[in-house]
Amino acid sequence: MKLTEKEDGVKVLDLQGYSDYVLQLTINNFLKKMELGDEAEIVFDDPDSYEAIEIALRMQGYTILDNTAGDGTYRLRLRRKR
Repeated sequence: MKLTEKEDGVKVLDLQGYSDYVLQLTINNFLKKMELGDEAEIVFDDPDSYEAIEIALRMQGYTILDNTAGDGTYRLRLRRKR
């Protein structure tokens, strides 16, 4: 797991190599620290978790701003809206 911050203040959580339960638990812990209006980017490479993560984010009140998949890597840029 690697957490970095872009110049625009967006936090990037890189979870490549993690899968299933550990991936989802780590994302949930990260999301708990976000404030209303914060933006973040989550990078992972587990294709089996992709759809479940996207659905869970929307159900938890996050807006998906960008959704990119390529070369076995998935990137979700999101904003907390509630």
